[in-house]
Amino acid sequence: MMFRTCIIFIVATLWKPALMLDVYNCTKDSVMSTVASFSCDQNARLESAIVNFMSAVAAVNKRIDDECIKKNSAQDSCRNVTSVDPRPVVVLAYGLKVMCDTKTDGGGWTIIQRRINGKVDFQRSFNEYRDGFGDFTSGEFYLGNENIYRLTTSRQYELRIDLEYKNVKYYARYSSFKLAGEKDNY
Repeated sequence: MMFRTCIIFIVATLWKPALMLDVYNCTKDSVMSTVASFSCDQNARLESAIVNFMSAVAAVNKRIDDECIKKNSAQDSCRNVTSVDPRPVVVLAYGLKVMCDTKTDGGGWTIIQRRINGKVDFQRSFNEYRDGFGDFTSGEFYLGNENIYRLTTSRQYELRIDLEYKNVKYYARYSSFKLAGEKDNY
């Protein structure tokens, strides 16, 4: 059976108009065959385009992340970190991930231990204290003796301890702080 009128599909794609039907040889079978072939071809092209697009987006996001890390982390301490967040997490030049305090006493502090609400258990083994535990997102963590040792052997550090007891805040500040290595039991 011949159709006198035939619908012509034109889909704009990145490559070319996707489907053109011969209006003079327009049978039901030829239309169905053309549409089926078009659908498979276009699905494959679309899937390929989506994969390429997602890959390009991932590459751009990685580049942005790398630039942010370089901006805030091409240093060996939190001293020059700038952030709207008072406690940004950054990766230092040698790969150690730390939380900084940019507000307290002029900023530039590397937070080595933080306890807020007791959600993280601090009754731990020697190995856990050596490696560190907790996480920055929960707000409760210990950076780890080995990390603190590596950090404090790279330069001179001050130590500031902040405490709060019965809603009263206290602090102690020491002009020099260094941790010994594992062979000396930290």
